[in-house]
Amino acid sequence: MQVTVLNPRPRDEHALTLTTHGGTLLLQVACSAYRIPSESGTPQQTAAAGTLECGIAFDGNPVGSVWGYTNEAWSHKALVPGSVILTGISAGEHLVWVYPGTHETWADENDFITITVFEY
Repeated sequence: MQVTVLNPRPRDEHALTLTTHGGTLLLQVACSAYRIPSESGTPQQTAAAGTLECGIAFDGNPVGSVWGYTNEAWSHKALVPGSVILTGISAGEHLVWVYPGTHETWADENDFITITVFEY
C-alpha cells in the first residue's frame, strides 16, 4: 500500500498531480470553508445560515463531496471529512482537485485542505 498526502492551498487554479501505480484508490478529504450570503433568491436562500459543500474531482470528473453547515456567514468552518473509493484507475499521472460545491461556499488563505490517497 502506498500513501500520498496532498496539501493544496484553497483557490488553486490548477489541480494537483498524483502519480499512482494504478488499481484501487481511497481518497480521504478534509477541508475548511466559509459561506457568503447569496445575492439573489428567496429570503431562505439569502440567509447567512446554510450548507457548505466542497466537491472532489479526479481527472476532471466529480467523484464526491464533503459537507458542513454554518449558522452565520463569513465564519470559517471545518467540513465533515469524507472518503471516496475509485477502482480501475490506470497507472500514471492523475489530477485531483477540491473545489467549492455551491455558489455560497468559499475558501481563502485562512482555509486548509488535506487529501490523503491510499493506493491498494
